[in-house]
Amino acid sequence: AGENDNDCPGNPYIYTVTINPLAQINQIDDIIVCHDTEVGPIVFTSTIDGGVTTYEWAASGDEINLTQTDDGTGVINAFTAQNITSEPLVTTISATSTFSNGDISNTTSPPLTFTITVNPVPQVEDSLDNAICHNESYTYSPVNGDDGVIPSGVTYSWDAPSTTDTILI
Repeated sequence: AGENDNDCPGNPYIYTVTINPLAQINQIDDIIVCHDTEVGPIVFTSTIDGGVTTYEWAASGDEINLTQTDDGTGVINAFTAQNITSEPLVTTISATSTFSNGDISNTTSPPLTFTITVNPVPQVEDSLDNAICHNESYTYSPVNGDDGVIPSGVTYSWDAPSTTDTILI
């Protein structure tokens, strides 16, 4: 019972105080894929229990065939990554979570960010039409078919050619 300065008894009051946790969103690692590779689905999650957690996201940067916009589900649907250029394309995803409980809500700050990088398919012009004789060497300098630039990190491999016997008459 409560009392005042005059030692008079008061009516007891019971208060319930709810302390909501800060909004949280689980980390998503950067994604690196090649052209024409399926990505996702990417699902945003949180470790916060109770209440309701919702997610919002936005994509910025290069066009990688991610055509979906935020629909409030917390999921980026699977899509086929595209890159027909000669350099990697990078899109940055920024996502926030909002935790709501008892008419109180809060949003993650700063937003979670991760990237989706789509590497190009190396293209080499076919100019190996030259014939060489036994014990001769041939030097070939590969050039990308689009703009002459070889993307960094490209490696090449080849098989030994088969021989054919040709009789000229």
